[in-house]
Amino acid sequence: MSDIQKAIDALTAMRTCEKGECNGECSSCEHLEIQCKDLTFAYDAAIAAMQEKQHNDELRQQGRLVELPCAVGENIYQIVKTGSSEIHTIVHEGHEYSREVPYWGIWPCKFNLKLMDEFGKTVFLTHEAAQKALEKMRA
Repeated sequence: MSDIQKAIDALTAMRTCEKGECNGECSSCEHLEIQCKDLTFAYDAAIAAMQEKQHNDELRQQGRLVELPCAVGENIYQIVKTGSSEIHTIVHEGHEYSREVPYWGIWPCKFNLKLMDEFGKTVFLTHEAAQKALEKMRA
């Protein structure tokens, strides 16, 4: 049994008043300095928090817990191709070489999970970070 589960079990056992007479339903008990309903609420909140931590620990151990760089729907900035491209031509040792150089721009959008793999590459939290990355792309 994990330490978290032991704490949950202990809090569950302590959830009611010492005499076990009120089950957290009375307005106050003579043997407690605070109202039982307040104590019950505090125990329930602590138990819920520990159960959530236990669940997250299990997910982390299974490799299934993902920390997002921001909330889904938060404003972000994405580097995108913004239309037609220029053709750059160079001549090297008598041969002509051409390549397409796209026009790139920074567009505000909302974060969604499809963009997760692009974070730090073409998707950024701030316009300034996207601008720096775009300047590196152009260099």
